[in-house]
Formats: sequence, C-alpha cells, structure tokens
Amino acid sequence: MRNVEVPEDRLQDPLARTLHPKLSRDGERTPMRWDAREPGCGFTQPGAEGTAAEPWLPLGPQPPGTDVAAQRADRASLLWLYRDLLALRRAQPALHCGSFQTLDAPEGVFAYEREHEGQRAVVALNFGDDPVDVKLGAGRVSGGLSTRHGRALPATADCLALAPCEGVVLLLA
Repeated sequence: MRNVEVPEDRLQDPLARTLHPKLSRDGERTPMRWDAREPGCGFTQPGAEGTAAEPWLPLGPQPPGTDVAAQRADRASLLWLYRDLLALRRAQPALHCGSFQTLDAPEGVFAYEREHEGQRAVVALNFGDDPVDVKLGAGRVSGGLSTRHGRALPATADCLALAPCEGVVLLLA
C-alpha cells in the first residue's frame, strides 16, 4: 500500500489535530483495498444507492494488481510470499527456536544460521543492487524458499548466487 495525502479537513490523528497537521500518521493508516472491482474497494459496505459508504480516511490511488483480491489470485504476489514464509516458519522449529549465529557474508548481505535438535536452516538476504555469491557452508538443501517466485533452490549451500534484493531460506539436511 502506498501512503495517501490526506487533506487537513479529513485528518483523524489526535496528535496532528492537537499539535500540527505535519505530524499526522493518517497517510499510512488509510483503508486497505480489498477488491478494486467493488465500491469502496471492498473496504466499506455499499450504501442504499449501491455506492460505498465514505471511509474515515480517503482511499488514495493505487497501482493495479495491488489489492488483496488481485494478490490472492497471483501466486507470485507479495501476499503469497508472506503466507509461504509464515507456513515455513511454523513448520520448521529451527526457524523459530534454538540457536542463532550470524555468518560471514559479503557487504550488503545479511546471513545467519538457525539450529534446533539437529535441524539446520540458513537465511541469506541481499540488500544490495548487484548480484552476489554467498558461501553458506556445507550442507545439502532439503527445502526452503526464495523471495523470487519460481526460483529453483540450489542442491547445496556451498555457494549461493543471490540476485539484487533477493533473500532465501534454505533447510539443510
């Protein structure tokens, strides 16, 4: 979601109303767009004439395909990435308990290893604008995921090529 310019007469934030409009957080709190095809983008219920009721903050412009209904239908969307990451974390104890150790990594990359009762997982995040190779140590990859939808995971964690702004979670056997 993008921040929305909220006119001063529509501000709801008590801090902005009390002190100064420039302190408002309302631009970050505008309604979620559930379905672009619905009146009010699915956020409000239709009124008597079929038009949507006015939400407490205005709906701003949003790029096509970024509402929840469109993301739900697109397996490569950010919504599905979050769902997949949460499911992986719930299913793998090493991702939410046990030991934590940062790994040596090139500049712009944050990498770490988690281990719990013999299960190992490594995470590598490339925050840079250039591709980079990361050595994550020995281990056969038995599962995981990448932030790039459809990317095949490597067979081993020895040396991983990360695209710009890509992250991977690798489960090691």
